[in-house]
Amino acid sequence: MQLITKNSLKTIASLTFILLLNGCATKNADGSYPKSRYSYHYANKIKMANNQQTEKFHNPQMRSSTLDKTYNKLPTYPKISQNTTMLNQHIIQFALSMLGTPYKYGANGPYEYDCSSFTQLVFLKHGIFIPRVSRDQAKVGQEISRNNLQTGDLIFFNSKSSNEVKHVGIYIGNGKFVHNTTRTHQVDYGDLNAPYYSQHFKCARRVTGMNHYASR
Repeated sequence: MQLITKNSLKTIASLTFILLLNGCATKNADGSYPKSRYSYHYANKIKMANNQQTEKFHNPQMRSSTLDKTYNKLPTYPKISQNTTMLNQHIIQFALSMLGTPYKYGANGPYEYDCSSFTQLVFLKHGIFIPRVSRDQAKVGQEISRNNLQTGDLIFFNSKSSNEVKHVGIYIGNGKFVHNTTRTHQVDYGDLNAPYYSQHFKCARRVTGMNHYASR
């Protein structure tokens, strides 16, 4: 009797060890394991997926390529290459949907942006790639005079301490623009006719109505 008990215990221990190695679950007909929260293999798969998402979040290059699908839940409008008026309307609508998004210098999203990562995202969502920083954004597209501004144009400003481009916004018409600003620390409206912005207006560029890769 004692011998049988020992043998039984050994058998149970062996079976338990085998089950543990196989994820505490038998395989499906296709060789996969059941999606049980108690399955070691399923839990490990979820852990690996989470690690991949974390890597994407902390890797700027991976983050920028997966931003729309993974982190940014804002609506994406279709690319419209022929009707630039409609495209500009979509750009403004999307930019205004981000009002109140926090400002953080050097941030690339998905929850915080600076002035130029904000404008880059807005145009990228509509299939138009522009560089990351404002001084480089000011070199692409078509140069536009202040008197010929249209909705959707990028507008650039210098600062009290420098004549170089230091800030960027998107013109929305009637002398107004939308930008992510340190003044209110969020995406907000701006007035081009206000003394500071009128004095420090540097230039404007139009990147719509050309091609969907303004920097090329």
